[in-house]
Amino acid sequence: MKNFDGILVLSQSPTDDEFIDYIHEMGLPLVVLNRKIGRKDITNYAPNDFVGAKNVVEYAIRMGHTKFGLIKGIKSFESSKQRSEGFFEAINAHDIQIDPNFVKRGDYRPESGNRLMRQILSSGEVPTCVFCENDDMAIGAINACIELGYRVPEDVSFIGYDDMSYSQYMTPPLTTVRKPTSLIIQKGVASLMAILEDGESKKITQQVIDPEIIVRSSVVNRIKE
Repeated sequence: MKNFDGILVLSQSPTDDEFIDYIHEMGLPLVVLNRKIGRKDITNYAPNDFVGAKNVVEYAIRMGHTKFGLIKGIKSFESSKQRSEGFFEAINAHDIQIDPNFVKRGDYRPESGNRLMRQILSSGEVPTCVFCENDDMAIGAINACIELGYRVPEDVSFIGYDDMSYSQYMTPPLTTVRKPTSLIIQKGVASLMAILEDGESKKITQQVIDPEIIVRSSVVNRIKE
């Protein structure tokens, strides 16, 4: 570690805390990105995945959806925890009941989205809208519907998360949430450079940044029906 002037840590889960603590105790300039950490003495920039998930599910509810499915991400990842909590916050606020057969745990890969969507479709009932906690699982889930003869979004609508570069070119183009990744990186780099150049290590900045809802055509308007 002596070869580094400072470190940017891209953190996914609390399992990173031991490494973060180690770097901080060494006295190296440190900025943590992507996950809100518990301690207040390290500069930290993170997306508000809770708000992103809540807002995009609220959008689907305004479009007339009341029968939701959920394909979660990796359990240990903070992003999955926040996105699930945001989903249920929106659902519970509108007194919507969720069939337990419609809630599955994936691994953020397309294969898991495809496999879990097949399980949902084989449960006997079909949700009108499925929230996948990233775009990769959404593309797998959409393909499962198409392969089994369901129309997307007419029979099953979909919401993703992350706004990957391919999302706008999917069929249909995917409604999703755009993380403020570029802004988080810019702020992280600027803060680390300030620490290195000006010795502003005592100036701690911690910010949680709201994402942007990207509305495309993968969520059908059921109010018109």
